Amino acid sequence: MLADVLAACKDESPAWQDFAARAAFRAKRYAAVQERLIAPDGSFPAVGRSIAYRCGAFHLLAQAALRHALPDGISPAQVRGALTAVSRRSLEAPGTFDADGWLRIGFCGHQPGIGETYISTGSLYLCSVGLLPLGLPASDDFWSAPRSRGRRRRRGVERPSRSITRSDCRTTKTRSHEDNTKKNISSATLRSDPRTPQRHRGTEPQRKRSRVKAARSFASCSVRVFCVFFLLLRVFVSSWSPFFFEAAHGRNQLSLSVMAADGAFGSSTTL
Repeated sequence: MLADVLAACKDESPAWQDFAARAAFRAKRYAAVQERLIAPDGSFPAVGRSIAYRCGAFHLLAQAALRHALPDGISPAQVRGALTAVSRRSLEAPGTFDADGWLRIGFCGHQPGIGETYISTGSLYLCSVGLLPLGLPASDDFWSAPRSRGRRRRRGVERPSRSITRSDCRTTKTRSHEDNTKKNISSATLRSDPRTPQRHRGTEPQRKRSRVKAARSFASCSVRVFCVFFLLLRVFVSSWSPFFFEAAHGRNQLSLSVMAADGAFGSSTTL
């Protein structure tokens, strides 16, 4: 949306032109990042707060395709395949729509727990911004170009032939535990073997110098701690001593008053 506003108003002032150029550069860079976030099966990392918008998270990538502003190295057909995979993965999941055909809160299906306080049924339809390339004509390269296998599949990262099951996880965990056990046994055997060279700990003078250095460091730290404690004690005494002196003086005055009152009472009784 910011790209549309700047495209319409950038000629109003030189400052807006400069800002529009920087915003266009950042938009192209982020469009490349978004294209790389999409896996061959249409899945993508759920980051941010409003993940209930589903495929609407790729608004910028769809708008870059609509405005013919894709970054270098990314073809329109490649973006078409990526957005199609994302839309199908997020909108064709079971539980996405209710019995009346309305979208339900969720990321891939119905997960009401991910909805923020400002999320409602109406806001879920921001997923439609991922369908902005529908505004392109049928003759555009976005629709007419042959299908592209995508960046990751060109690099050889294909979708697995079968899904990973729980038994595979248990087998992998067991194998990993066995490998770690073998490594621990082999390392213990090497340490116990007298033919295995032990770690070099230095000569006796070197160890003695290390101990002396450690003792000096400890003594220096102790002296610093004592100095800090002495300074804090001095500050405490200097700040609270007037209060104690005033309290003692007040107690002395009270004692003298009591004594004077007792003397006056005693003299009146004698009379």
